Amino acid sequence: PDGPVDHHLPMMKIAGEDGTIKAIFVGYACHGTTLLDDINKTHGDWIGDAQVAIEANHPGAIALVAQGCAGDADPDQRGTLAISKQHGQTIAKEVERLLGTPLVGLTAPPKVVVKKIQLPYDRVPDVKEFTEMSVDTTTAKGHNAEVFLERMVRGIPIDTALTYPMECWTFGNELTMLFLGGEVLADYSVRIRKEIPSGKLWINAYTNDVKAYIPSARSIKEGGYEVEGNMYYYDHPFRFSTRIEEIIMKAVHDIVPASGKYKFNKKNAIM
Repeated sequence: PDGPVDHHLPMMKIAGEDGTIKAIFVGYACHGTTLLDDINKTHGDWIGDAQVAIEANHPGAIALVAQGCAGDADPDQRGTLAISKQHGQTIAKEVERLLGTPLVGLTAPPKVVVKKIQLPYDRVPDVKEFTEMSVDTTTAKGHNAEVFLERMVRGIPIDTALTYPMECWTFGNELTMLFLGGEVLADYSVRIRKEIPSGKLWINAYTNDVKAYIPSARSIKEGGYEVEGNMYYYDHPFRFSTRIEEIIMKAVHDIVPASGKYKFNKKNAIM
């Protein structure tokens, strides 16, 4: 309950020349985990309910909802379809409030920077350690270790790091959108906004590729599913190094303009 959260709710309206709303794009940092495993239905959780509610308020428009750094942020009420609908309506209500405020127009198409970095694992276990981990193959940890042992026998190299995609869209001086891959923990959003306090930054996670939770240095020291348990399901040999937070933050500062227009390096920019 006292963990980091990001309550920013950025919203973009896309309108035709006559002012008719064509689409609404909104972002929020919360896991789509209102509904638990006792509800055996196909459902978009609060994200889908928010889209339904927004589109009901604006017939003919398309609603899109992106998730921010929500890897460790769950809804504060969970468990029923009614609660999911309520969460969706909360988002839709805020969208209506924002639509009634003066909005900043985007006057330039985005300039895009794409960057891929390497996030090192804390270590790659040796045969002895993988063998010890594989004792109980009924668990994800045991099965994952067995898979890596088989790869070792076949001579398949085991990666020592994860290739991680990052992207930045800059719309002139009006808006910067940052796209982070994976299930990013809220620590990152909080820190990025602190270090780049321009007020013009929209942070999206779960983008381009989702190969793991992306834990912070703080959370790696604490352990838990977002740090270790998920790695077995995502086919990784071990948890990440605590160094990944600084590696990611350096890359953020490389591609995100601190303020104003970004001076693009043509070597890593798509114009």
